[in-house]
Amino acid sequence: MIKSIQRLRKFGVFEDFSKTAGLSDFLDKNIIYGWNYSGKTTLSRLFAMLGSKAPNVDFGGATFSILDQQNQSVTEATLATCTKVVEVFNSDFVASNLSWNGSDFQPILLLGEDAAEAEKKIAPLNDYLARCRTGFAAKQRAVVAVDAQVAEAKTTGAKRIKTSLQLVDAFTAVHLTNEVNALGQDLSEALLTEVQYADDIKLALTAEKDKLKSVTSLIQPQLTLPTLLADALKVLAAKPAFSKTIDYLRTNKAVSDWVEDGLALHVGKEACEFCGNTLTADRINELHGHFSQDLINHKAAV
Repeated sequence: MIKSIQRLRKFGVFEDFSKTAGLSDFLDKNIIYGWNYSGKTTLSRLFAMLGSKAPNVDFGGATFSILDQQNQSVTEATLATCTKVVEVFNSDFVASNLSWNGSDFQPILLLGEDAAEAEKKIAPLNDYLARCRTGFAAKQRAVVAVDAQVAEAKTTGAKRIKTSLQLVDAFTAVHLTNEVNALGQDLSEALLTEVQYADDIKLALTAEKDKLKSVTSLIQPQLTLPTLLADALKVLAAKPAFSKTIDYLRTNKAVSDWVEDGLALHVGKEACEFCGNTLTADRINELHGHFSQDLINHKAAV
């Protein structure tokens, strides 16, 4: 059992401690208390060095002398050969042996009547923990694989967009990601039909000199439908005057239209362009009489 700390130098807050005559030795049970940062944890680290038989890396150059009940001392020089069995439960032990993020931790010795029962409960939990870790590792690998596929798809897509649109400026996977994020969660409104896509591509590839000028303002058309309707009804109600109609042409509109169009082709002609027969002046006058000027004006108005 440890009897006293005789000397402690350059060990945390203990710059140069030496036991005084009025300081009592340790007993079987001891309570060490004090303000925060007064050295309680530092002393526990000193005792932990006896158990590990190795100096604490945070206190390089420290010296100490600890006396046991047999008045044998342990110093920094004899620490490696110390035979004392010392176990310390402090914040260093928690950090080294317990984990709250799913990684391994060192086992804790169970003592007492409930130890066997506790061991029975721990065994299946350890198996379950192992399965969880295996499953978690598999999920992590799957996530990494998916992330790699997404990254590759973004890179490939960005290259295809840059090539298709003949972009001069840089367009990388980062730019593509920013564009996709700007669309929001609902992508349905951003989907284009094949026709829309073709039109947009055509517009994007149009040279600057061929692009239509931007419309800065629109002129609202003045619709005069009531006036147009009244004029149309008036024209449709009118009946053109016929000086001399040909019944056959009057009852056969298609033939009438064909003959009317052909009159302009036979001005000054003596033979019919269609059949080659002689075209008399009487026949020409007869046709002109059928297609009166009043009828021509009426058709133009309609």
